[in-house]
Amino acid sequence: MIGVVVEGIGEIETVRAYISKIDQSLKIFGRPLYADLQPKANPKVIVAAARNVINQLRRRGATKVVVIIDLEDRPCPVRFASELKEAFCSAHPDLLITPVVKHHCLENWMIGDPDALRKMQKRFNKFESIENAIKRGGADMVKDPLKLLDSCAIKTSFHKTMDPPRIAAHQDIDKLSISSRSFKKFLCEIGHSPCLSKKDKN
Repeated sequence: MIGVVVEGIGEIETVRAYISKIDQSLKIFGRPLYADLQPKANPKVIVAAARNVINQLRRRGATKVVVIIDLEDRPCPVRFASELKEAFCSAHPDLLITPVVKHHCLENWMIGDPDALRKMQKRFNKFESIENAIKRGGADMVKDPLKLLDSCAIKTSFHKTMDPPRIAAHQDIDKLSISSRSFKKFLCEIGHSPCLSKKDKN
């Protein structure tokens, strides 16, 4: 079984929505667990903060744990992921733990499939601005996706807890994986083969 750990309470239902779109034959716990991870902290501090939920997943039979965390303002996602993996392996040598570093934050994933936002026309508009932003290098390269989502939100500002699960429910995870390398990494780590059409998978 694969367990998933997230750093934000608002990410629980969002990632749960993504998992619900995965092939149900894959053995994944449907509900991610929350841990109070601080992306700017030392990797050993992050590992310590995740200890309780990782042990909980171990008791439930997890053989692999995927930990999703923001890059924030760190310079290199690959280096950060490598440092985290080393720290997790040292603390839990008997369990496979893989960090997935969101580049830069959950909101980058939220803009990766503009068609999902088009399905929410009572909540968002100005879809072309999002399409233009991700054309230049993909969703991961947008430096301030929250500001971009705010500019497209109708009536009230983008809500970091309420809006992401609603957007995720409409997103095509294969399209999103093309726009976001960090999301593609997440899909690969939980066993989904991204970027393949249903015809290709059969």
